[in-house]
Amino acid sequence: MGRHQKEPSPPGAISSGSSQERKVFEKAVGKLKPNSSFGPTSAGDVTNEERQPSISGKFKVNGILAVGKEVNLALLVKNLTRDMKTVTVNMTAWTIVYNGTLVHEVWKDSITVSLDPEEEIQHPVKISYAQYEKYLKADNMIRTTAICQASDEAEVVVERDVILDNPTLTLELLEQAKVRKPVNVQMLFSNPLDEPVKNCVLMVEGSGLLLGSLKIDVPTLRPKERSRVRFEIMPTRSGTKQLLADFSCNKFPAIKAMLSIDVAE
Repeated sequence: MGRHQKEPSPPGAISSGSSQERKVFEKAVGKLKPNSSFGPTSAGDVTNEERQPSISGKFKVNGILAVGKEVNLALLVKNLTRDMKTVTVNMTAWTIVYNGTLVHEVWKDSITVSLDPEEEIQHPVKISYAQYEKYLKADNMIRTTAICQASDEAEVVVERDVILDNPTLTLELLEQAKVRKPVNVQMLFSNPLDEPVKNCVLMVEGSGLLLGSLKIDVPTLRPKERSRVRFEIMPTRSGTKQLLADFSCNKFPAIKAMLSIDVAE
């Protein structure tokens, strides 16, 4: 069976990382083959046989991916040969935006593992909400990267981007919609966190349903508290219309919802 030896992380391991660390990380990730989870990264003229890596790796998601929850992944590393392999793995996680730009390092870990012939091991990757909450952008994206190296061989880079789900924002029509008659709509939102959410604002708009946009200040929500907010719209045209809502607060920058409303004459 595989034997794990966890290397102690240096002081201040969970930090933004220096600009030099960022360059090293980006250089390593830049070596990734397109559409590939792993690949050898040595340069120079080598044969195809020499290019084949002796180890493979991938990240697997365990459990749900939601803002406010622990990000729970596993790194799978497999020995593809019939020889014993000692593999060193350096792992990092960064918050990113949609185009892949790195924002802030939120987690790191290093291990050395001995793999029997054709053995595969799993190493847990757990990133707490406290580690990523301050650095998560509106895209809710985190990139995990593992740089794996067997003795005297090229590095194998494993990468995975995950997107964390926002809590659900629900819109409900409380009565039939008719032209030029006020209609009540209800917004439902539950705070999933173990801490309050503050500075909550609901923005609502919809062509043929509202003149301009409607801004509603929502009171602070206690941990696990559910909010119900009622507001009024005034349809001006018949037909199927779209009501759009955007809820923001100090913990969730942009939660969106849409409701189709059939307006009668």
